Amino acid sequence: MNKCSLCTLLIFLAYLSSYAQEKPDKKSGNYFNLGGGYTMSKFLDNSFSTLKYTANSASAVAGLDFNRPVHYHRVDVRFDYGEAKNRVNYGVVDNIRFEGNYAYARHIRNFGNDRIRWFGGVSVNALWQLWIFNNFQNNAYDNSIYVSASPNTSLAYDFRLFRRDFTVGFAAFLPLVTFAVRPSYGASSFSGFLDREKNKLVSKILDSGHITSFNRFFRYSNTFSLDYALRNGNRLRLSYAWNIVHYNEPRSVAAASHNISIATMFNF
Repeated sequence: MNKCSLCTLLIFLAYLSSYAQEKPDKKSGNYFNLGGGYTMSKFLDNSFSTLKYTANSASAVAGLDFNRPVHYHRVDVRFDYGEAKNRVNYGVVDNIRFEGNYAYARHIRNFGNDRIRWFGGVSVNALWQLWIFNNFQNNAYDNSIYVSASPNTSLAYDFRLFRRDFTVGFAAFLPLVTFAVRPSYGASSFSGFLDREKNKLVSKILDSGHITSFNRFFRYSNTFSLDYALRNGNRLRLSYAWNIVHYNEPRSVAAASHNISIATMFNF
């Protein structure tokens, strides 16, 4: 981690601590989330092609929410699978994407007669992207693995409509430091796997990656959600997530995705 990223993280944590209140949100509960949706994504990887691809994918989403009066823990995962094409219709690419996030945040303060709740904290964010270029005879597999440490923030607004309880949510994270793994230029294999004398999987992965920050890696993600409370204590959640990632490795790679999903939140 460079000095700028470390200072930013320390200032962010100190800021959250200074605003912590004695009367936080009273809502609590545990939920298991399960659902599905649709993802539209675009990507360009100059290591494999100069063409921009657009993918339409089916999505599966799942998660766990542990809400307490002063803080929350959240785990969410999303898996996308579909096909990507370019404007000149040269080749079809299989698009596979897996994202997993863990977030911890504490209540900071309330606004608007205590109906808008503000949280802030830290998260660990993992992203795996696999593009399979079917027209290539060799080196068709293009992997990307990113594991990041990020500050995060979220807002929640409660309201009633037609005698029903709803919650509108917003959450975002911006990685400060990332461990990034990309294939060697012109090859499908990671650099750490090219040395056949090494046998340990962990050491091969560590040798294949680089610790990077804003100078070479950028990622931003935000999610808007609408929760509808059911009479049995469960909830329905409609959400929209936008994600962008850019890694300035020897040949730059960039990807953006729009996802809309609906999930059932089972109270337990």
